[in-house]
Amino acid sequence: MTPAPMRVLVAGLANYGHIYPLLPFAVACRAAGHDVSFAVGEELLPVIRSAGFDGHPVGASVDWGMREAVRVEPELAESGELTIAPVATEILAGRVVRELLPVLERAKPDLVVHEPYCPGAGLAARLAGIPVVSHIQGRSLPARMHDAVAGGLDAVWRENGGTASAPDWRAQTFLDFWPQSLHPDPPIVELANRYPIRPVAWSARGDRMPDWVAGPRARPLVYVVFSTVFGLDDAAFAAVVRGAGELDADVLVAVGPRQDPEVLRQLPDNVSVERFVAQSAVLPHADVVVSHGGSGVFLGALEHGLPQLIIPCAADQFSNADDLVRVGAGLRMLPDDMTTGDVTDAIAALTHASAYRQAARSISREIAAMPEPAELVPVLTGLARPGLAEAARW
Repeated sequence: MTPAPMRVLVAGLANYGHIYPLLPFAVACRAAGHDVSFAVGEELLPVIRSAGFDGHPVGASVDWGMREAVRVEPELAESGELTIAPVATEILAGRVVRELLPVLERAKPDLVVHEPYCPGAGLAARLAGIPVVSHIQGRSLPARMHDAVAGGLDAVWRENGGTASAPDWRAQTFLDFWPQSLHPDPPIVELANRYPIRPVAWSARGDRMPDWVAGPRARPLVYVVFSTVFGLDDAAFAAVVRGAGELDADVLVAVGPRQDPEVLRQLPDNVSVERFVAQSAVLPHADVVVSHGGSGVFLGALEHGLPQLIIPCAADQFSNADDLVRVGAGLRMLPDDMTTGDVTDAIAALTHASAYRQAARSISREIAAMPEPAELVPVLTGLARPGLAEAARW
């Protein structure tokens, strides 16, 4: 007998890099007949609705959290201690719990799926007695997040009616789209209930790709893109783009919402600048990717076997860059140390040295062998209705 449809609520911070990775799994759940909705800050509700999902305005973006943290403690802006850890707990997690609890009472989901930078969703679900799944979005985030924010999450838990400490996060179920070869050995933390899931790229409706990208080209395509949250300053960004433009290559630059296109004046004819592009459509045509190394573009490039130059800015981007170098699939450099010439030389090496591409293609084959999101949907059914489904674990 076919199980009755579940009500699944998916929660994340209102940033593209936090929500896009959740959408392929949400689509797979919907395709399996389940009722799926999102809890996300108002900034990204249009993205959720354009994908055909109902959305509840819950929480906010990392940018809002940073601003709110400085408003509450102005000295943080001068001290250099404004990091994602306190913002994700005292500021964002507290807001998510307060706003999500009434939604859970009304919607009565059978399961809550949340991304790791939105731990407030997990706390709210546990307070409401609802099973929880965490959709990991980086190889080191679970341990890093827990070590940095455990005290703050305990405080949020108690403020909202929980007793003692918040439940042990390691006991829940995890969906992990990090290829095994990119995990350190030994692992940062052992997770008993971790299921591999293939990373799938997502582009919002309305994002486009220039026609010339897919057309006949005589030169390699270099795709340049940086974070929508933590980006390079204008001078560093311009240096990267000009360094790429020095090559005998076609260069496509996506500036996103943070960077100012006006800083990219007087560029050579081989450089094309767009506000947004459909990354999932661009990557099959690219030869080299230059980015900050966020998990979305990092794994997207590896999925297509593309060598990368990573210039990390914050968060897990540094460990991603280290992993890339360790497996031989690319290069890294720091924004404060690089010059335009360094960028040109690095991209030239990635374009012409086959070893980088061979290493990236090895990871690509590994990603292709990971279970598709649809194959993991039965895991949710098993959680909400224990004993009905099983899946192979790591």
